[in-house]
Amino acid sequence: ADKTITAVKSPFNGVEVLSKTFEFISSETSTLTVNSGTQIIVPENAFVDRDKNPVTGKVKISYTEYYKPAEVITSGIPMTFNDNGTIQNFQSAGMFRINATQNGDEVFLASQKSVTVNMVSNKSDEGFRNYFFDEVAGEWIDIGDEKIVRQVDTTSIRVQPMTDSSI
Repeated sequence: ADKTITAVKSPFNGVEVLSKTFEFISSETSTLTVNSGTQIIVPENAFVDRDKNPVTGKVKISYTEYYKPAEVITSGIPMTFNDNGTIQNFQSAGMFRINATQNGDEVFLASQKSVTVNMVSNKSDEGFRNYFFDEVAGEWIDIGDEKIVRQVDTTSIRVQPMTDSSI
């Protein structure tokens, strides 16, 4: 059965944060770099279709970063989470949305594969945690502590999306 996404709705009709789209060959490992410096590392043969068949040929990744409060508000992404029954507000070092498609159809991470996002952040504070937003359930899922992989003027956080789910 199809799952309808209803948890994320922009409060502004026709206003969206701009996405960057990359196209690459699925049988090759690809490193995709966003203008901010964020790198997306996609291993070879990382995707399957809805029927879990390996995806071959060209794949498109759409990637959107959210740093500024205006970007977060425009996105409609909920910025609260339930901490043992208490509703808390997020303090964000940056967020992203990433989706993969082939010929307009959504593709999914293959079992035992992960896409690594080395996200550049303007926050140098430690102690941020990584969360995955389940758009169907409408809730944030804590997936662990940040992993700092490089420090220059900014901090890069490595996030590995959950396998067997859309990225």
